[in-house]
Amino acid sequence: MMSSVTNLLLYTSTAAACYIAVPALAKLYRNKVLVPKFSAVQDLEEVGKARKKAKLKGQVVVCGGSVAGLLAAAIAYEHYESVLIIEAEEGLVKNGSSFPSEDKIRITPEGIPTHVNPRSRVMQYTSTHAFMPVCFRTLRRLFPSYYEEVAKLGLKEYIHKPDFHLAGILLQGIFDEGVDSTILYITRETFEILVRRLVMKDMPGIRFVDGTVTGIQRSPDGKSIDELYWRASRGASQTIPVPKLVIDATGTSQAGLKWLNKAGFTIPATLRIQYQVPLHYVTTLLRVPAHLRQELPLEERWEDTYSIYTYLPDLTKETGFFTFFVLEQNKILICCGGWGDLPRPHSIDEIREYILQIRPQKPINPRVFELLDFFEEHISELNPSYDDASMNTCSYVQYHQLAEGALPQNFVAMGDSVMQLNPIFGQGITKAAVDALTLDSTLRETDESNASSLPSRFFNRLAGRHEFGWNSNKDSDYGLSFTTPIDGEDLSVGWFSRWYGGYVMKLALKDRKLMGKSTRRTQGSKALDGIPPSPKPPPSNIDESNLLPYDSVIEEESRPAKRQRISEIEVERQINSSVAEDEADTTSDSDESMKDLETSMVLSLDSSKTNIRSGPLRSGPLPSIQEAFDATGLVHYYTHKSQVPKHLQKYFAQRYRYFSLYDNGCLLDEEGWYSVTPEGIANQIAERCRCETILDAFCGVGGNAIAFAKTCERVIALDTSPTRLALARHNAVIYGVADRIEFILCDYISFARSYREKLQRSTAAASGSVSKRPIDVVFLSPPWGGPEYISGSPNEPVNGNGESLLTSEYSLSSVKPIHGMELFNLTRQNISHNIAFFLPRNTSLQEIGSLVKDGYEKTEIEEEWMGDKLKALTCYFGGLVTGQEEMF
Repeated sequence: MMSSVTNLLLYTSTAAACYIAVPALAKLYRNKVLVPKFSAVQDLEEVGKARKKAKLKGQVVVCGGSVAGLLAAAIAYEHYESVLIIEAEEGLVKNGSSFPSEDKIRITPEGIPTHVNPRSRVMQYTSTHAFMPVCFRTLRRLFPSYYEEVAKLGLKEYIHKPDFHLAGILLQGIFDEGVDSTILYITRETFEILVRRLVMKDMPGIRFVDGTVTGIQRSPDGKSIDELYWRASRGASQTIPVPKLVIDATGTSQAGLKWLNKAGFTIPATLRIQYQVPLHYVTTLLRVPAHLRQELPLEERWEDTYSIYTYLPDLTKETGFFTFFVLEQNKILICCGGWGDLPRPHSIDEIREYILQIRPQKPINPRVFELLDFFEEHISELNPSYDDASMNTCSYVQYHQLAEGALPQNFVAMGDSVMQLNPIFGQGITKAAVDALTLDSTLRETDESNASSLPSRFFNRLAGRHEFGWNSNKDSDYGLSFTTPIDGEDLSVGWFSRWYGGYVMKLALKDRKLMGKSTRRTQGSKALDGIPPSPKPPPSNIDESNLLPYDSVIEEESRPAKRQRISEIEVERQINSSVAEDEADTTSDSDESMKDLETSMVLSLDSSKTNIRSGPLRSGPLPSIQEAFDATGLVHYYTHKSQVPKHLQKYFAQRYRYFSLYDNGCLLDEEGWYSVTPEGIANQIAERCRCETILDAFCGVGGNAIAFAKTCERVIALDTSPTRLALARHNAVIYGVADRIEFILCDYISFARSYREKLQRSTAAASGSVSKRPIDVVFLSPPWGGPEYISGSPNEPVNGNGESLLTSEYSLSSVKPIHGMELFNLTRQNISHNIAFFLPRNTSLQEIGSLVKDGYEKTEIEEEWMGDKLKALTCYFGGLVTGQEEMF
């Protein structure tokens, strides 16, 4: 009995101890391990305080004077004897701390008023930026004159309570009560001016010079940077000997990588990872005169208004957002944009159209439209400007993965020089502040005895703090099918966080108590808290041959029709499908953009069975622009629907699908408008056709040739039209790939018939160029017979919209300039067995199956989808077919 009581007391006391100890240990672990690793919040307590150790000797050189560079210099000033900022933009050193008395506006060739950007290296300088409270907390602690300078600039702090609406539903409780969430509602330009003024006033020992860093010299022992080379804006090259610390703050150019490699430091190319996601938004600024401010239809007085309305998309259904803010007490900012191909409004009327195309769960506040009506009525007094910003690449230089000693002992990088995030999430400036706080906490532990380990300690500490921003942005962007993932990854990465975040957000939209917690903690953006990442089901190990083609894309009942059974090929089951709409749908820009999720379906056809597998289409990388090869003048370049002939307007509405860089000057002739392959599909085909040399037999205006140049070493592009060849070359230059494409004015039929003879002759002579570079793959995208191809036959009856009145299949006999089967055989016999044949979506599968011998080899037919519309078929033969690689 006594033993039982003793045991009971022992168990009870143990349980009580655990009840007390476990939460205490968990809290200790959180505060001592997790918070310092993943957050810089604890570093805020020390920033701005006097350094306890003696200042480090020598000069710090900060390469770049934008926000990250200014904050880095301010931190370095507290820890080193001397700090120099080399500012690449001429004039900002002299005039960059003055608040502009008036905005400088220029008129584009299209007649759009836009800002003159004083910082040409920062694409989004004049566009919308989101500022988190941590940015201003850092400024207040770092600079004693913060409030004085804010007052001088006529600015006002507000409690940051943004009026966010997810799919039209108000998000509440984004910030906990009692948390310091005061910020300034200002433009990116004003924020940088404020920071520069604070640096110049509170840290007068920091020197500024105009110039550009051109390189570094490695020390004789290979451990550090011995010299830094720079060129003054108006002067000769100069040298800075033995800098104590070099800080790369060059932004998205990430110039530090180039300097290190050129100087002989071993930096592997895989250190920098990147993914592509197309982003675009337009920032409208309206300058509101004093006499109009009280007339505005606002819910509060002008003086008390800052966040008017922000619409955030449910990324499972749409990708566009818009926001209205009052800035700097005299401006109203409107921003419209998002992911993918969206309208780009450059007038109040176009903004209204953009908002009207949104399909919210709850109606948008009517006050938004009242404001637009007011703006339109008084537009002549508001002096509007419209600033476009586009981005495709998010990148991360993983310096923390280098072994200690691989980097120079006196080199660090900050801001976009290390990581470039999706700007829509609004974390760029916050990231610069976090980097500055991390540098401060690392330098507080640094003295002359351990200075050589500064880079590794700094980057290792920074890695955990970057991890959340990088992974949360990436996981969210991977939920969109047009994202091109990091090499070695696919879009299934991050599926659980997207699913979980989406699930929690759905609950939050129904539960007001959960709303505040979910909008603060759901995976995703800190700037746009509340955007639910697109949910994606977990990957499975199900045999792909047992999958129906639309199981993960769209419910079977939504398909209006089914494909007929292919009588000549034994099929294990019937394939549900649809008779897709016209190739060039008359749907408007805005309606199309809501559906622009691309999915490919692949059928592997052989004489025994049909296997089906699905996967996301991927957009390829967008290289930089090369030296101009201008074909402007050969055809008209349309910038507005009103300029376009009526019969081409439905194609113009999809221009960004054809060329995502259309606004950079891409050109199409009339045939090109209805025959060019959409860029997303072209990139998908190019990935499948990756090889040394590929022949684009009918290149047109270059859509496919440009995509091939991203995956192949050499592209031969043929066309019979000198105009289309010139346009293709022009477009290739815009995409930065013209040097890998050989454009030839040639008839493909003649080329193919003479190719084998020339190949044999050159092989025998062992001197011809053809033998050195044989063609590995041929891409056939012959003319289909014009827009009427959808009818299946030129003689088939159509309605007034060009839609077939019959359900006939497209026959290979309709292919131009010769029968499709003859074209295929000519290619196979004379050039290569590896063929990608691009055909109309309603092409007879029986005819495609008859192109190869029964039982001898397989054919893969890839259905090219954009949203819920089947656009075309790509048929792969030879070594391009999965499982037949030995035939390549």
